[in-house]
Amino acid sequence: MVRVEKGKSFHTHKGFIQLDDNVFVHPSAVNRHRVYVNNYKAMRHAVRRAMEGRPTVEEVIENKERSKHPFKYTP
Repeated sequence: MVRVEKGKSFHTHKGFIQLDDNVFVHPSAVNRHRVYVNNYKAMRHAVRRAMEGRPTVEEVIENKERSKHPFKYTP
């Protein structure tokens, strides 16, 4: 296992890579199936983009000042 950053790690075993990650669940979420489907789609999308090499390092650096957390409150 190689530690990547807090809350995230990669495991390799016989040529396979497993990504463990934390997911966000809103405190008022009541429908467990919808939470599961939403997080499944988000992880599938993230893995697909990673396998395609997107975003590139240049794109991340270029957009670092414009990115923001969608739930962060800054008055």
